[in-house]
Amino acid sequence: MDYKEKKQLEEEKQRLVDKFRESLSGGLYTESEIEVIKGTFYDNEELLTALRNFFFQLELTEKEQDIISSFAKTDAYNVLYKTFIPELDPNMPISNNVDLWVGVNTKEKLPEDSVLEMKSREIVIKYLQEQFNRLLKGGDFGDIKLSELTYVKSKNSEEAYIDLHARNSILGQVSGNLMNLRNIAFQEKTQMSQDEIQKMMGMNSNQ
Repeated sequence: MDYKEKKQLEEEKQRLVDKFRESLSGGLYTESEIEVIKGTFYDNEELLTALRNFFFQLELTEKEQDIISSFAKTDAYNVLYKTFIPELDPNMPISNNVDLWVGVNTKEKLPEDSVLEMKSREIVIKYLQEQFNRLLKGGDFGDIKLSELTYVKSKNSEEAYIDLHARNSILGQVSGNLMNLRNIAFQEKTQMSQDEIQKMMGMNSNQ
């Protein structure tokens, strides 16, 4: 293999790495933000667990409280906010300019059914905003308590649906976003391929 072929091979490898990086991050992050993600979330299960427990409004250990307090003072706070509550940004790639309202399903649904999902999404957004405010400034829970979004007989059917849908969306978004940050940090640090990461995570990339 001559020099030109080696260079082409290296360029192709880098192209694949960049493509995988974008597939993980969705084009959401700048290079500097990816560096923050790598430096903050790589091999840092204690932080990821503390953040999960915080956003689930679970009781934190003293150590987790210290971790949360320190985290709020770092650049990673803004990256986490951007991850959890993406906003329309003129500098984003064309295919990736989304916010939390984009996920509301309005196709082939009656207006009254779509409105229920809209009300649910409104709760999700407000809940996350309250949690980030609490993460930054401390203090008690906001107006929305995750434990109060579960089903109880005293709620009418509409309220019960909206609340439970919001609760489940919150749990899924928190877990999914933290997992994604961990995967981005891992790939950036190790430069492993998508298949290699999936195999290490115990996943079958062919499914």
